[in-house]
Amino acid sequence: MAILMILLGLVLLLPGLCAGAFVVAFGLTEPKSLVDPELVLLWAISIAIAAGGIVLIRGGRRRMRERAAAGAAAPASEAGRHPGDMPP
Repeated sequence: MAILMILLGLVLLLPGLCAGAFVVAFGLTEPKSLVDPELVLLWAISIAIAAGGIVLIRGGRRRMRERAAAGAAAPASEAGRHPGDMPP
């Protein structure tokens, strides 16, 4: 599940990266376009989506760290077991 969260977060980062690139490109070529309300709204929405991607990536990394810490703290008798396994 953590890997899926990270992959989805990476996909959600793409609109924000694209919006950032267009802000820079339009700012250098057509500075008047930076005050166009429709473009500013579109960029703001794209950056908000990218922020959601960052949240997903951080959540996925936290899950992976917690799972790794829980696996390292497991007793030796349960080292090779999965959560759904029957007790010995």
